[in-house]
Amino acid sequence: MSESRTTKAMRNIRFGMGLMLVTTLLSFAVRTVLIRAVGIELVGLNGLFTEVIGALSLAELGVGSSIAYSLYAPLAEGNEERVSQLMQIYRRAYTAIAGVTLILGLAITPFVHLMVRKVDIPVSYIRIVYVLFVVQLSSSYLFSYKTALLNVDQKNYIFSFVQGCVKIAGTILQLVLVALTKNYLFYVAGLIFISLATNVICARIADRQYPCLAMKTDPLPPEERKHVFANMRDIFIKSVSGKITGSTDNILISTLISTALVGYYTNYNLVFNVVRTFAALIYGGVVNSVGNMMATESDERSEEVFRKLSWFFYAAAAVCSACIFTCMEPFVRLWLGEDFLLPTGVLFVTSLVIFLEVATKPLWLIMEVSGLFSRDKYASIIGSAVNLVTSIVLGLRIGMAGIFIGTCLTYAIQFAMKAYFLYRLKWNRSPMRYCLTFAGRTALLVALMLAARAVTDRLPVTGDLPAFLINGCLTAGAAAAVLIGTSAGTPEFAYAKELIIKRLRG
Repeated sequence: MSESRTTKAMRNIRFGMGLMLVTTLLSFAVRTVLIRAVGIELVGLNGLFTEVIGALSLAELGVGSSIAYSLYAPLAEGNEERVSQLMQIYRRAYTAIAGVTLILGLAITPFVHLMVRKVDIPVSYIRIVYVLFVVQLSSSYLFSYKTALLNVDQKNYIFSFVQGCVKIAGTILQLVLVALTKNYLFYVAGLIFISLATNVICARIADRQYPCLAMKTDPLPPEERKHVFANMRDIFIKSVSGKITGSTDNILISTLISTALVGYYTNYNLVFNVVRTFAALIYGGVVNSVGNMMATESDERSEEVFRKLSWFFYAAAAVCSACIFTCMEPFVRLWLGEDFLLPTGVLFVTSLVIFLEVATKPLWLIMEVSGLFSRDKYASIIGSAVNLVTSIVLGLRIGMAGIFIGTCLTYAIQFAMKAYFLYRLKWNRSPMRYCLTFAGRTALLVALMLAARAVTDRLPVTGDLPAFLINGCLTAGAAAAVLIGTSAGTPEFAYAKELIIKRLRG
């Protein structure tokens, strides 16, 4: 008997959580070694080029999501010929993407140092580091279309296991080499090894599990190819916004303020990424289940699942964001020292960004699998424009906090537009109730953050470790009490409680 969507999703989430724990510990170890061995300036350069490479990866946007959307039905139906035809298209697409990103990346190498400010690093060294990042990005596309097939078929746990093993081995090697030689280039070379080895191993596994990949089939009919490429185009436009929203902060900080300041922010971002990774693994665990559901079940059932997911992500985002706001400063002092703290105002705005990023994921998810690509791109275009303009203007006026305020405004605009398209065009009803509910939840979260910070700042606690632990317990307890008090009795809360109890009982 075939496994249920829920069973597959929970298995993927469990494997993802195990990988998250391992990679989180490794990330903190790597960051500590990098700061001590090569200094905050190179750590800032690392954060800058990570986002530059994120911008270069625009070439891929649209292909991955298009793969998922196109493969849901043929995988569910066992149509191996259709799967083979689609994968032929995606193999050629990813090969072209690898070449395009390599050429574009190398083309801007002579100018990349212009984004680096107020650091004492030779231009030649900056360019060498950047070229290694470009090679890492290009190599990551080789064989990755087969990895995408595993994910669409809800076998993310295979990718998680392989990635975890390769990353552990690669990161340990990075740590040893960087600590002994104090040479940052060994760290970047390790990224290339981890990326390429993961994809090669997963590709071999996919070849064994899907013999249809070796099938000789006729190409897709012209009309069907046209439809697939139209989806790629629309998803590409939509996804550009996500990159501009999430992958330009470090570039703006470096260009408008200081590259070294990127290093300070990426220390904070390491903690933020724990929350992002948790949300992403839940998202990755359920996205293909939701996609399958949208293709096979009623609108009423889809909206019901959407409401439940929305409350779950909101609850997780609220607890995590509030705890970040009260616990981050004692944690950074404990980990790195007082000199690595950012202003409290920057911490407040970035905590709010994390909340919006996580809490809106169900809406982003349902739009991704609903087929509303042509409409979704308009929300992306408008959101991208708002993000760039407001982040630059406010960044010049008030510094880092202004850059992240621009990101918050982008999420708000995209949220309203996506909700309208989903409810009006997919479910044929008004989005007003959903939007007002989310606005109320956001206001409640802001009040909770400010109240928790006001209380924890006045506690007579000495020592960063006790402050971190006490702040975390008090904030998490207060957030849980608020969530229970405002949501008890709702179907969403009852479902979440039932699911948690069931999983705790095994």
